[in-house]
Amino acid sequence: HKGIEDQLDPPCVQLFEKAAAEAHQIQQMVKAELQGHMNKGKWG
Repeated sequence: HKGIEDQLDPPCVQLFEKAAAEAHQIQQMVKAELQGHMNKGKWG
């Protein structure tokens, strides 16, 4: 959360927080997709 620690102005902090949340959601989607492939024996 470096952007927040840098004490950016409120709109920047809001954008930073939204980007972090979206990145986390994408990461979870990728993990679920990879798990599906592993369950089918197509990965790992």
